[in-house]
Amino acid sequence: MSAAPQVPFPVLPKGAGPIDAGAPAAFTATASGLKYRILREGSGIKPLASQTVEVHYHGWLPEGRVFDSSYQRGQTISFGLNQVIRGWTEGMQLVGEGGMIELEIPTRSGLRCSGSRWRDSRKRNAPFSCRAEESEIAGGQSHPGGL
Repeated sequence: MSAAPQVPFPVLPKGAGPIDAGAPAAFTATASGLKYRILREGSGIKPLASQTVEVHYHGWLPEGRVFDSSYQRGQTISFGLNQVIRGWTEGMQLVGEGGMIELEIPTRSGLRCSGSRWRDSRKRNAPFSCRAEESEIAGGQSHPGGL
């Protein structure tokens, strides 16, 4: 089995926290096809799918075009992990509070809806990437190790 390819670290948007010095240059894949790398560990507390997280995020398409960014708006967003796309639900459970994760979300775990606010800005059912900083976890008991 060959090693996962090394990928340059992203240029962080204005307002993003730092990447850990020991962050991996390669992505890890889950059984669902989600690819991720932890750019900053954060605390040991990781959310459950039933919890609410507050995050800053930056999402882009394979060609590099940004389709949404809370950094650009200058405001974090809070949402229940069981109320978003599967790739986010799975990925955000892998990073601790205060951490940063980069996700490559495959089509089957991404956005699949017509009439959404994404409709005009991205190809329907296209894979996409995002980077998220988890600033707070709320709503119930978190797992020290996550999933």
